[in-house]
Amino acid sequence: MLADTALMVQDETIKPQGCGPAFQTVMEPDFLAVRNTSLKIDNHLAAHQLPADDHQNCSIALTEALNNIVEHGFANLDSGEIRIALTVGVTTIRAVLTDDGRAMPGFQLPEGAAPDPIDLPEGGFGWFMIKSLSRSQTYERCGEMNVLTLEFSRGPAK
Repeated sequence: MLADTALMVQDETIKPQGCGPAFQTVMEPDFLAVRNTSLKIDNHLAAHQLPADDHQNCSIALTEALNNIVEHGFANLDSGEIRIALTVGVTTIRAVLTDDGRAMPGFQLPEGAAPDPIDLPEGGFGWFMIKSLSRSQTYERCGEMNVLTLEFSRGPAK
C-alpha cells in the first residue's frame, strides 16, 4: 500500500515569471499522501535555506491544513484530489491548497480561537495553530472547489 500511495503523489517544479522556483503537486486525499507530500514540501523549503522559524512555521501549518482537508473535507468520500502550489518569494511564502472535497462549514474559515487547555480536548488546536503560524489566511469556494491560501513571512536566507 505504501508504494501505491507514493505513486499517487505527483509533483513538478516550475518557474513562474519573476519568482523563484515554485513547488506544485497533486495528491490523493489520504493521510499517507499527506505524510509523503509534507516531506516533499519540507525538502523544497530546505532548498531555499530559509531561517529555521520560517521553514518550521510553514511546514507545520501546511501539514496541519492538509490533515484537516483529508479528515474533514474528504470524510466518507470515495475519491478526490488536493493540489498544492507553493511559492517562496523574497519576503513571503505563499501556499495555495485547492481541493474538491466538502466546503468549509458556512463557506468560511473556522474562528481558530485557542481551546481551553483545562478541558484537555483531543482536537481543536489545528486552526488556532495554522492562524498563529501564518501571516494571512483566505478561503473561498469556487464552484465545486475549495481554495485555501496561506501566506507566511520570510526572512533572509541563512
